Amino acid sequence: MFPTEGAAGVTEGGRIAYRFARPTSYASALFTLPQHAPARDGGTLLGAPVLGDYELASRGDEFIEMVRQPHARNTGHGMPDALTFRSYSDLDQALQALGQGQVDVAPMTSFSDWHLEKFTQDPRLSSRDISIFGNLEFGQECQAMRSRQDLRRALGLALDRPRLASGFPGLVTPFRSQAAVWQADATLGSRSILADPRREDMRDRINALVKKREAFRPFAPAVVAERAAEFFDPDISSPFMLETAQVKGPGLPAITHVDGSARVQTVDQDVDPLFHALLTAFGGRTGTPVLLNTSFNMRGEPIVNSAADALACFVRSRLDLLVLGDFLIRRSDVPDWCVRRLLDAAPYKVPTASESVYTFF
Repeated sequence: MFPTEGAAGVTEGGRIAYRFARPTSYASALFTLPQHAPARDGGTLLGAPVLGDYELASRGDEFIEMVRQPHARNTGHGMPDALTFRSYSDLDQALQALGQGQVDVAPMTSFSDWHLEKFTQDPRLSSRDISIFGNLEFGQECQAMRSRQDLRRALGLALDRPRLASGFPGLVTPFRSQAAVWQADATLGSRSILADPRREDMRDRINALVKKREAFRPFAPAVVAERAAEFFDPDISSPFMLETAQVKGPGLPAITHVDGSARVQTVDQDVDPLFHALLTAFGGRTGTPVLLNTSFNMRGEPIVNSAADALACFVRSRLDLLVLGDFLIRRSDVPDWCVRRLLDAAPYKVPTASESVYTFF
């Protein structure tokens, strides 16, 4: 039995404090907290409206204080028990090992933001075709954007179109190399699939084209922090996508759960200026600085962890656009022989579970 009377607030230091009129044993039941340990890790708690992980901060007769930490994961473990690394001399061997299940994540390549900045910072070079696929041993060129402002404008336009030239819905995937890879499963705009949240059919289309997961599982929104109160109630700070709020009105059906809630990511300009600028550019066209944001991976696979991972997932899914650093890559930019090699090396296995059969642990 869960508590029906209580209040929540944010304390200094960002801790979430819950005070209940009933004994805190009810709060423990609600948040699946054992008496002397943090909440369990896993996918159930990362769904709305009950979220995790919750770390116990203090406890009283009618008071319980918890901290939501940003490294909650869907894998069942907060950190891996052990990691084994293998080195491969060429990309063909690595892709073959990935396809055969010998390794879980494709290796890092020499491709990085440094390669992009080397070309795009010089205006005399920014309009040239850069051999981005050559850096990845794919031997093909594509057009670099002249500036990040041009890139944001192009993405805002693409996301606002119901369909792109390929005939698929307006899905775009940004992959930005970071100095450190987030340990949390929420990708927060860096290794994400982004889409228009205003389209009622977008959730089903993403599931059909990319995610291949159960229809009842909601997607989450990202919104510029300064305008979050226009779309979500209460107005909360949720930079790690660990807070839920009620969606105001019917205008964002693709990210609205069956109970009217959404697991919100608020994007602050000072924290992530690039993602904030993209949301702002989309909002400038549509009046809605909100995007559907889900992890960049297909079902049963880890989130992409390198430019090679990003290209492999892009080719094997049915996404329209891929952003690597300051490059905007269309499906037509990827050569056919490269597509065949990626598909042959790591064929995607379609999940066999039916969306009408639910299993809970």
